[in-house]
Amino acid sequence: MLAAVKILIIDDEPLVAKTLKRLLRAYDVQVLHSPHEGLEAVCSDSYDLIFCDLMMPEMSGSELYAIVQERAPQVCGKFIFITGGAFSVESEEFLNTSGKRVLYKPFDRKTLQAIIESATSTTGTS
Repeated sequence: MLAAVKILIIDDEPLVAKTLKRLLRAYDVQVLHSPHEGLEAVCSDSYDLIFCDLMMPEMSGSELYAIVQERAPQVCGKFIFITGGAFSVESEEFLNTSGKRVLYKPFDRKTLQAIIESATSTTGTS
């Protein structure tokens, strides 16, 4: 039942992505370390949830999200942003105004499960 939920993780930090994938092993999970690859995957495949790092060097999570809003707006409700709390002015404003779910590092299994349950009940995924 859980494996039916397809999750994409976009995070430039391999250790964070690996940890998140391990915690999500009951789900169908794909990990990408490049926001550019993540953008292509988000726009070309169907994921139930998308965990996206907010601060990445090539393209920030908010920049990626802005492009997705233009190319595939139907996907926007599936985003959950990951952050360690180091914000630029732009990213802090984005989080304050977007209303998107945020998973703060460090996180534990209980917090992760709660955010997934909340997100899947909102998006209609089971």
